[in-house]
Amino acid sequence: MKRRFGRLTILVLVLVLIASLSVVVQADEGGHQEEPAHDEAPAGEAEGEDTHADGTEEEHQGDAAGPDQEGDTGSPAGETEDHGDAEGPAAVGEPGHDEAEGVHEEGEDHAHDAAAGIAETTDQFLVIGGEAFVEALLNFIVAVLWLLLVALQLARPYILQLVQKFSLRLGADLWWLAYVLIRDLVAVITFVLSFFYFYPMLLEERPFPMFGALAAVLLFASLVVRLVRDPDDDPRAYILETNLIGIGAALYLASVIFGVQATKIEALQLVSRFLVTQSHTALAFSLLWLSMMAFVVLGLYAVGYVLRTARTRAD
Repeated sequence: MKRRFGRLTILVLVLVLIASLSVVVQADEGGHQEEPAHDEAPAGEAEGEDTHADGTEEEHQGDAAGPDQEGDTGSPAGETEDHGDAEGPAAVGEPGHDEAEGVHEEGEDHAHDAAAGIAETTDQFLVIGGEAFVEALLNFIVAVLWLLLVALQLARPYILQLVQKFSLRLGADLWWLAYVLIRDLVAVITFVLSFFYFYPMLLEERPFPMFGALAAVLLFASLVVRLVRDPDDDPRAYILETNLIGIGAALYLASVIFGVQATKIEALQLVSRFLVTQSHTALAFSLLWLSMMAFVVLGLYAVGYVLRTARTRAD
């Protein structure tokens, strides 16, 4: 193995030396070929000097004969020709300067238009992307609030049993007040966010839940029941309120889960198209107008009840 390695090393060195020698020989040949070119230069220079000398002699002879033949009349013509030659480059240079300025202005206009287009595209992307993000986030938040509201509504019997176990009356009252405050606050927030589904323009542009507005009206009806009657003391009012909240939550969650969130599932395409406002705009607008009318009726009834109660207490 060592012998083979030594032979291989010697062979590589020999090849390297041969290659270097060939390179050196080619370099020497190129140098010898270029030398005549340098030698020819003096001859050319000598010829140039001879021609220059001949030309100077002829010029001197012409200068000597010029004043006798032409006289004083030759100088004005020469001056005019010289002025013409001097003015020529300036006159020719002015259009080129104008063209350069025009190209520069066109480049600035193109750059300005490109920057304006990029800015407009960025603004549109931010606006459209921001709207889509807010709307998708709103659907998810309202769904979570509906689930929380149903859980709080069904937790009333558990809270009553827990309150009875308190030995201190103050602790029981505070626990009950906290429960009532959280439940009512969640109901109000859910209704306020659900009012977003009453905008007609968004029903065609975005995939909103089909029964979003109707669920909001049912929640508003439960709030009116809570205003008119006391569900915590009246079992019938509690049952009515629970039914309204349960139906509204079922309609909204079904529209979101099987409609908005199932648009890309092939097995649920038919159901998804039916439960999305963008696919069935006729049904969506019909439910929207019906929900608006019900909302107005319930609102007028609530306002009338508050005014009658205020007059009764004032008398």
